[in-house]
Amino acid sequence: MAAIDSKTMRSTTFKLMELGLLSASNLLLMVVMHNFEEIYRDALPGRPLPAITTFILDYRIFLGLVASAWLIAGIVFVRKGDRFAILVIHCGMLWCILQAGLTVYGLFAPMLGLSIGMSDATR
Repeated sequence: MAAIDSKTMRSTTFKLMELGLLSASNLLLMVVMHNFEEIYRDALPGRPLPAITTFILDYRIFLGLVASAWLIAGIVFVRKGDRFAILVIHCGMLWCILQAGLTVYGLFAPMLGLSIGMSDATR
């Protein structure tokens, strides 16, 4: 297994910081999700939530752990000087971006039909 040179190590460290920011943003989303549960309970009493919203709310801790695991894996691979560190970091960044996008969509999906329902109720 070949070690990575110092220039690549600096680039890898910078990418690792980017992955850390993405992981932190996903963890912040996980914390904010509790507020969305309360909003749905008040704004949508008795209405079922979309499947993606239910999944995200039920498995938010697992999703936060997966985002953190990519960061930890990236740190381990960089510390070892492994040549696959860049691949692990890029996979982690891709996961975090996709997870953040799906989380935001899932959290706002129940509200998409709410404005239509509210305008119809006033007529």
